[in-house]
Amino acid sequence: MPDVAYSDSYDVQAAGKWAFEGKLEDLSDILVPMKSAFAPNTLETALLYNDVTKKKAYYGFPLSSRACMCRSGATCWSRRLQGQRHPDQMEDYWSFWCDKVQPAIRKATGTRIYGVGQPMGVESTDSFQSFYTFMDAYNVKLVDDDGKLLVDDPRCATA
Repeated sequence: MPDVAYSDSYDVQAAGKWAFEGKLEDLSDILVPMKSAFAPNTLETALLYNDVTKKKAYYGFPLSSRACMCRSGATCWSRRLQGQRHPDQMEDYWSFWCDKVQPAIRKATGTRIYGVGQPMGVESTDSFQSFYTFMDAYNVKLVDDDGKLLVDDPRCATA
């Protein structure tokens, strides 16, 4: 294991496993005193459970954040669709595309167009970040705050 490592995807690919196995250094003494310097909810991404110590601690130093811009297409296209404003809520967003744009395209072109483009790749952060965007939009929680896996619980989708 390296002494220091940087990756855009360690948080979802390895950090949880390594923290659980006790392979990462607890950075709480460094991060807690400067917690107010981070944006809300930032440090929580590095608060992980260590099965060796049987406690949670900060096992990563957040350096950046990113957003998956699923809705950005609506911003661009809304200008082309007679100045219509793009919606702010996920259901309204899909209604905008499926109930307004799609029928208008079919009427204008005389063809039926289907599809939602999603990035795919073995090592692509875009693939799982896009998946997370949909889960977040519908308040899907796969793991509870105590680390219990919820995928078999039909209540994990709380929307």
